[in-house]
Amino acid sequence: MTDPDPASGNAIDGFTWKQADRHFAVICIDAAPTARPEGLTEAEWTVARLIVAGLDNREIATARGASPRTIANQLQAIFRKLRVHSRHELCAVLGEPSK
Repeated sequence: MTDPDPASGNAIDGFTWKQADRHFAVICIDAAPTARPEGLTEAEWTVARLIVAGLDNREIATARGASPRTIANQLQAIFRKLRVHSRHELCAVLGEPSK
């Protein structure tokens, strides 16, 4: 993947450089080797990948244009669907190192 010009504000996977300038991991979440687990919605999968990338709920909410409460609700749904109880367990299930 070539790096777009950050000044252009080009969107990548729904995130612009302006939204993601502090977290290059947001730009790179498509590089995750795992496929979306069955049962997760596209929004939940995006949140899960951002968690694996090391972002907290507030940072994810800002990047997604959602409220932190919405992200917390999505996180609880992810935990329930994948039968995990923590971000660390989520990273292990997704085959990613925990941050």
